[in-house]
Formats: sequence, C-alpha cells, structure tokens
Amino acid sequence: MSAIALTDHNTLAGAVRFYQAALEAGVKPIIGVEFTIEPVLPRLQEDAERPPHLVLLGENNEGYSNLCRLVTAARLGEARRESAFSAAYEG
Repeated sequence: MSAIALTDHNTLAGAVRFYQAALEAGVKPIIGVEFTIEPVLPRLQEDAERPPHLVLLGENNEGYSNLCRLVTAARLGEARRESAFSAAYEG
C-alpha cells in the first residue's frame, strides 16, 4: 500500500496523529473530511432519510489549509449548505 486516507466526520481531530503514524509506516497520508451538508433545496431535505455527506480530500498543504478553513466555517455555522462548498478550493 503506497497511500492511505482518513476522513473524520465534520472535523480534522485525528489528522495529526494519523499523519504521523502513516509516515512512520512508510505510507503516504491523505487527509480529508466527510462533511454533513444541508441541501439548498427544501425538496432534497424532505427526500433524504439523513443529511447528505460530501467527502473532500486534501492533495497537499494548501488542500489541508482549505479543509481547516471549511471545518472552521462549518463549526461557526457558515458553511453547512451546498452553496458554501461551491467556492473554488484547490489542493
């Protein structure tokens, strides 16, 4: 195995520990987040048994930084809707 990914649910709490363990094992760590999102259209909310999820992976340091920003925004209630994820984040 050359790489492994971890996606915490709405957080990056395990990222540092995971990153260090993967490097020690000689495996490339890929850090990500599984976000719970609120649909923009009420119809989609009614049809869903549970809120939809969106998995984002950070490709590099810039990607990790963007994940940190998104997690912070979500925690502050600023990025729980689909439209908040439409911004062009790279990495």
